[in-house]
Amino acid sequence: MRRTHDCQIADMLSATAIIVIVLWLLAFVAAMGFKRSPDALCVGMIGGYLFLPQFKAEFPGFELNKLRLISLTTAALVLLVSRRKRHDYRFSMVDLPMLGLPAAALAASIDNGLGLYDGFVVWLGYSVEWSLPWFVGRLVFATSENANILVRYTIMGGLAYIPFCVYEMKMAPTLHTIIFGYGARGGDSLRGIGMRFGLWRPNVFTQTGLELALFIGICSLLALWYNRTHGQRDFGAVSTGVAAGALGVTTVFCVSTGAIILTAIGWLTILASRLKIARVLILALAVLPVAYPVLRMTNPGQVVVEQETENSEFAARIASLRTRIVSEDRFLEHWKTQPLLGWTSRYYLDTAQEAIPDSLWIQILCKFGLAGWSCLTIGLLLPILQVYRGGLNAEDKNSSHAILAFCALLFLLDCMVNAMENPLYVVMAGAAAIAVRDHRLRNAPQDVAEVAPPRVPPRQLWPSSTRQLQTH
Repeated sequence: MRRTHDCQIADMLSATAIIVIVLWLLAFVAAMGFKRSPDALCVGMIGGYLFLPQFKAEFPGFELNKLRLISLTTAALVLLVSRRKRHDYRFSMVDLPMLGLPAAALAASIDNGLGLYDGFVVWLGYSVEWSLPWFVGRLVFATSENANILVRYTIMGGLAYIPFCVYEMKMAPTLHTIIFGYGARGGDSLRGIGMRFGLWRPNVFTQTGLELALFIGICSLLALWYNRTHGQRDFGAVSTGVAAGALGVTTVFCVSTGAIILTAIGWLTILASRLKIARVLILALAVLPVAYPVLRMTNPGQVVVEQETENSEFAARIASLRTRIVSEDRFLEHWKTQPLLGWTSRYYLDTAQEAIPDSLWIQILCKFGLAGWSCLTIGLLLPILQVYRGGLNAEDKNSSHAILAFCALLFLLDCMVNAMENPLYVVMAGAAAIAVRDHRLRNAPQDVAEVAPPRVPPRQLWPSSTRQLQTH
C-alpha cells in the first residue's frame, strides 16, 4: 500500500541556514551559467560541502539533506551545460556497480514485502548519493587537465578550513551552533563529542569530526602529490610543500586515530612511489576492504578484544573497539537469516537495543545483502586496481587520476569503521574509473601498444575553458 507523507522542513533549520542555502544555490547556478567550466563546478561543489549547514527536509517519497542537495544540484547543472553532447557518453562495465547499488536497494525492499513505493524511495535516495556523483566524475573529470583542477580546488578547500579547525580545537566544535543556531547533529552542539589528548575534535560544518579529519587528511595527500608532480607551485601565498605539511599537521590535531593512520599510510605510499613497496602497499590496502568483511561474515564471534591498560584514553578507545566488534557480530547473525538481499530498514529493529551499526559496510550488508555490499566495494575498488596494474607514478603531472583513485580507496577503508557518505570521494572514483586505464595504455611501450591498441576515449564533454567549449 502506498504511503503518504507531508512535506516537512526540519524544525532545527534556522533562517540563517535557509538564507545560506538559497545564496549558495543562486551563486552556483549563476557561476555555471556564466563560466561553464570545471573550475566553477569545483568551487560550487566543494564550497557547498564545506560551508553549507547540516539539515534534513522531508518531501513526499524523498528526504533531502546537505549531501543530497549538493549531488542533485551538481548533477543537474552538469546535464544542463552538457546537454548538446550527452550522446557522446559511452557506458562501460565499470558503471554497473554504482547503478547496481540502488538496484539492490530496490530489490531488497520488494523482497522484504515493503512494496514498490518504498523500494522506489530507497532507490532514489541511493541513486542521488552514489550514482549521480559517480557520473559527474565520469562526465566532467575524465581528462588529466580537469582531474588536476579537481585536485587543486580540493586542496584549496582543505586550506580554507584550517583556521576553522584551529578555532574549534581550542574553543570546542561550536561554529555550526554559533552561525546557524543549532548543532551539526541537531540539538546540543557537543552531543557525542569529547576531548582527545587535551584537544577538541573539530567539526566545523561537516556532520562529524571523523568525517572532517578524513577530509583534511585526504587534502594533505593531494597536496603532497601535487608537490611531487607540479613542484613548488603556490596556492595563493602558500606553496604546495607548505600546504601538504600544514594539512598533515592539522590532520594529526584533529585527533582521529583512523584518519591519522590512513593519512600516514598515504604519505608513505606517495613518497615511496618509485619503489616496489608502493605497489605492495596498494595491493595490501585494496585487499583489506574485501578480506575483513569476508572474514567477519564467515567467522562471526571469532574476533576478541582484550582490555588491559591503565591509560584512560587508550582504555576508552579499546572499549569502543570492543563494542564495535560485538555490535558487528550481532548484526551479522541477523544478516545471515537473509544474506543475498538483506533486511532493508528492518535490519536495525531486532538489534536496536543491543548494537549500533557504526560501519558503512555492515549497514549496507545488512540492508541490501551481498548484492549491495558487492556493488559498493567493487565500484570503489576498480579504479585503484587499475592503478596497481600500471604502478603509482608520483612524477607524472598527467596522472592525477591515480591519486584520485587512491583517495577513493582510503574512503572505502574508512567505511570499514565509520558510516559516512560523501559525494566528493564518489566523484573522484568516477573520474578515475576508466581514465587510469586509458592513461596507462596511451603511455605503453610501442610493442605493447601494437598488440593491444589503446581505446580511444569519447570526446570530453567538459573542456577546461569557456573558449574550448565554444569551439566544439
